[in-house]
Amino acid sequence: LHDVFAHVGVQLGRVAERTAMHERLRESQRLEAVGQLAAGLAHEINNPMSYARANLQMLRQEWSELTAKLEELPGVSAASISRLQECDELIDESIEGVERTISIVRDVREFSHFGGAGRDAWSPANPKDLLEDALRVASTHTSPGVHFDRIYDEVPAIECAPNQLRQVFVNLLVNAVQAMGSQGTIRLSTQLDEDEVVAVVEDDGPGMTEETRERLFDPFFTTKPVGEGTGLGLYVSYEIVKGHDGRIVVTSQLGHGTRFEVRLPRSDRAGPIPEST
Repeated sequence: LHDVFAHVGVQLGRVAERTAMHERLRESQRLEAVGQLAAGLAHEINNPMSYARANLQMLRQEWSELTAKLEELPGVSAASISRLQECDELIDESIEGVERTISIVRDVREFSHFGGAGRDAWSPANPKDLLEDALRVASTHTSPGVHFDRIYDEVPAIECAPNQLRQVFVNLLVNAVQAMGSQGTIRLSTQLDEDEVVAVVEDDGPGMTEETRERLFDPFFTTKPVGEGTGLGLYVSYEIVKGHDGRIVVTSQLGHGTRFEVRLPRSDRAGPIPEST
């Protein structure tokens, strides 16, 4: 009887494993189909948006020069100048809208082919430099009341596709900035934990629920209002880090902020990279 139950247990285990494999295959096929659709849509949207951005930027320059000349003419009323300035604002808002659309398209294109460069194109990189590069991009979205602290330990090089990891850190920083609102502190750090190089982005914002944390890396999941997020940034970041044989560890608690740890394996081919000056 014991052998019968043991045999049944083995068979049930195989059935469960086979069912799980089929489910992963269906999910992979679904994401592949969505990725192909996303790539096609992104391509179709990207070209006209590029034209619109270039034309609006040229219009902005011409309008500024025209406004400056009209302000110098005698007899131009203050009301006319005010209307010209309102048009300035309209052009700026249009450019901002186009830039936002292009940003969404970029997220969608990353989702459709996040694999990026093959490992033969990888190179050693300093995690501190990648974080600083990302900070220069993300800081453009920052309110004056948001401050950044940096604590960079000297860590070994990581073999990586630098542009991909830079995009990961941009995504994490932009999310942190948006979570902070008008004030707070975001901490950037690097450290070594046994065989892993750890890059940390931590904020003292509102934190998140356990339910939200568990769904963070689901494609198209977002807590932002409709029109303000694609829900792809963290999914793409997760896949990029996984493609580097790494992992992202998230800890968060409502009212006590959120901490993202990007954990990557040490490189065996490169020694420590000195701190840049």
